[in-house]
Amino acid sequence: QPPIPYTLSPIPYTLYPIYMKLLSIDYGAKRIGLALGDTEANLVWPYDVIENKGRRYVLGKIKEIIKKESVEKIVVGAPYTLQGQETAFMSQIKNLANLLESTLSAPVVLEDERMSSLAADRLRANVLLKDSRPDKRQKQRSGKKEQGPSLPK
Repeated sequence: QPPIPYTLSPIPYTLYPIYMKLLSIDYGAKRIGLALGDTEANLVWPYDVIENKGRRYVLGKIKEIIKKESVEKIVVGAPYTLQGQETAFMSQIKNLANLLESTLSAPVVLEDERMSSLAADRLRANVLLKDSRPDKRQKQRSGKKEQGPSLPK
């Protein structure tokens, strides 16, 4: 049997098999954000937000999702400062990752989430701007002024 092909994730130095479904966890004291990822299509999409009602509740919800969605790997966001130092919240993140790895069938990895919110906000803003406004450079190239819709006569 040939070896499984690998591809680099957007985060440097992390390898994932190409055909893998990921569950991404953004852990918070009150709520936990969940997203599903597909390494074949290189896409991640929001899945759910669950209330952080304690270890047993959170673990049960994550187990349900892993089974329902055939998740093969869990990625937990690791909060570092811009200087690369662990934040005070990191001990809770590591505890969660250790709990998940010791009780679930899917392997768990921590991923540096520095700048991920900023990148997502910029991408979202760029998509929204392109959808809602004409491209200014395109108007300048054409030399035409933008006209509103014409009214029927």
